[in-house]
Amino acid sequence: MRVKLTVENVEEWFLIDTGFSGDLIVKSDVFDEISAKPSDGGEICVAKDLCFSALQKVVSVEYFKQANIM
Repeated sequence: MRVKLTVENVEEWFLIDTGFSGDLIVKSDVFDEISAKPSDGGEICVAKDLCFSALQKVVSVEYFKQANIM
């Protein structure tokens, strides 16, 4: 699911990876703009034998969807 969020003054579209506890996945340039300190994110596997080392930044995000009421 794609959502538009503001995280630490960075407004961007984020991809919520619902298969991995709701992690937010972003492009590397957006990741670099977020000021939180990076840490080891473990290994991310996108296929059986295709895995990558990942970095993570832990931030708090609130998302509210406005309902259309008639």
